[in-house]
Amino acid sequence: MAYQAVLDARREAEKNQGVVREAVKLGLQMKREAEARNTASTYDDGAKTDIDAVTQFAIVMREKLAKSRLRGRGGWNDKGQCSQEHLSKLLREHVEKGDPVDVANLAMMLHQRGETIASSMVPQLGGSPEDLRNTLCAVLEIFGIEGADKVLKYVLAHRGINAFDGKPVTIAT
Repeated sequence: MAYQAVLDARREAEKNQGVVREAVKLGLQMKREAEARNTASTYDDGAKTDIDAVTQFAIVMREKLAKSRLRGRGGWNDKGQCSQEHLSKLLREHVEKGDPVDVANLAMMLHQRGETIASSMVPQLGGSPEDLRNTLCAVLEIFGIEGADKVLKYVLAHRGINAFDGKPVTIAT
């Protein structure tokens, strides 16, 4: 009888592997958070306040990420699907929107990928195809076809190499 219960439980777990894995991860995370709170009690009031604030903020971040996943969002960890430039652009946009949780989640994504916030001063080639199209359209609109060549060379120079022959670029001004 007990053996059958184990088999039934195993079959049920196999049916819901994703749910089980998420539950285990959440349980481990909650355990770490509880340990952090217990550890915090050995610190002074300032350190305890910091640890409690980070723990509570992480919970809110996790909840917001879960809601986004339910709406079909994801892929931030795949550099082929989501560029550093795109995440950096979203981060800047969310700073302007004023939601610190979104800003923190986007900063976390860049951090976990081992990346920094990409510069917004120079148009970034190699972002999403839509970003590249928008950049090139803006260059053509502002400088016309004659100036576009010079601007493209300038952008490539600031990336450090000439895309045509792989050598450093110098721009005549």
